[in-house]
This record gives sequence, C-alpha cells and structure tokens, in this order.
Amino acid sequence: MTLHTWWLFTAAVFLLSGTPGPNMLHILSRSVELGLRRSVAAMAGCLLALILILAASAAGLTTLLLALPGAFEVLRYAGVAYLVYLGIKAWRSKPPVDEEPDASLSPRLPT
Repeated sequence: MTLHTWWLFTAAVFLLSGTPGPNMLHILSRSVELGLRRSVAAMAGCLLALILILAASAAGLTTLLLALPGAFEVLRYAGVAYLVYLGIKAWRSKPPVDEEPDASLSPRLPT
C-alpha cells in the first residue's frame, strides 16, 4: 500500500468514525443512563472495536476472505447469531425500577 493510499484510508476511517451512527447512539444512551464514569468504558469499547476493524482491514482481511470463499459466510452468520443473542437478551431484561418517585415530576397545584 502506498503512502498516499494509506493516508486516504486513514482519512476515510476518521470521517466515518466521527459521523453520528450506532456507536454515538450507544454512547449517548450509556451516558444518560449510567453517567460519565460508566460511559467511559463504553467509549473505550467502541474505540477498541474501531481500532480492531482498522487493523484487520489494513492487514488484508479482505484478501483472506476472498481466498477462502466460505469464510465470509461463516463470519456473517456468526455476526447475525450474536446480534440475535443481544436482541433477545435486551428484550428479556427487566427495566430498572426507581424505588423513590422523583419529586420534580409531580404536578404542582396552583396556589
């Protein structure tokens, strides 16, 4: 890979990772639900996944998948199975229950 191609690839990955999408929605929901301290772990996880994808694509994962015709199908169905597992897990989980009602949500009567 030439240096020019490498810089184009890096710029494209940077722009794609900076645009709003599923990772941004995940981080937003985690930070609202759990606060700043716990959302840092979610941010680190999303960044690690992005780095792994960048490293795999730079290492030539596409060439490997083209050389082994069934490897892409296995990878694709493993991803589908994982997403189905996550969906069922989220669907079956119980929502958090607040023990004390928030006083600021109660209606105020005019005086």
